[in-house]
Amino acid sequence: AEPYARTEFVDQAPITYWETVSPGLLVIVVLFVICHLLTRFSNLKPQGSNRALAIECSNAGLTCFERGAIQEAIVRFTQAVTPNPKLAAALYNRGHTLLKMGRFDEALSDLDTALLVEPGLIQAYVARGDIWHKRGDSDRAMQEYNTAHRIAPQNPIVLACRGYTWFREQNYDRALADFEQALQLNPQDSWALAGRGLI
Repeated sequence: AEPYARTEFVDQAPITYWETVSPGLLVIVVLFVICHLLTRFSNLKPQGSNRALAIECSNAGLTCFERGAIQEAIVRFTQAVTPNPKLAAALYNRGHTLLKMGRFDEALSDLDTALLVEPGLIQAYVARGDIWHKRGDSDRAMQEYNTAHRIAPQNPIVLACRGYTWFREQNYDRALADFEQALQLNPQDSWALAGRGLI
């Protein structure tokens, strides 16, 4: 006997498979299907809402950072990254904040991940360069700044950062050249002005 009646004999079929199932088991099956559908739809919905919430948390973190609430900024950036581990902006923001706190290893981890997600994120290269500069490793700092410069040759911040590394290495001609180029791009760049004033 077939478990389901054929379509053309539905009206005449004296019994179908579901009529043989106990009401209790039928209720269990129905509840299982409902739970499965609810889980499926609840998993689909957060894709957009989670990202929107993550961006909101990341922006809140920037606000905290700007008013000096560094620990709160870290919390906000972490709230952004946790459900969205590939949100490059939030990873960079947290990494940059950790850099400012002197937590270099943690900062590098976030910056490395941000660059895996978004390889063209020049701010992350600059931040990594700053870490190596602060650690006294001018060669690695220069590698990061040169990479950023290749991606964005007209960025005055990159040029100013590289200028300070040249200055640290006592290569004053190259340092001055970078500071001058940065000021051509942005005459009000305070960092480049200060760097030029050192030479």
